Amino acid sequence: MDISPTEACVALSTTDSEESAREIAHALVVEGLAACVSRLPGATSVYQ
Repeated sequence: MDISPTEACVALSTTDSEESAREIAHALVVEGLAACVSRLPGATSVYQ
């Protein structure tokens, strides 16, 4: 999927645990696949 710098993509997902959600969020940001990941409930955000 090609996305230009002026386009945005929003993806929603569920996991079986908070730990899994933390690991996925961290990996997405570290690998440059996401600029920011917000986890709910509580809206904790991970960004670089």
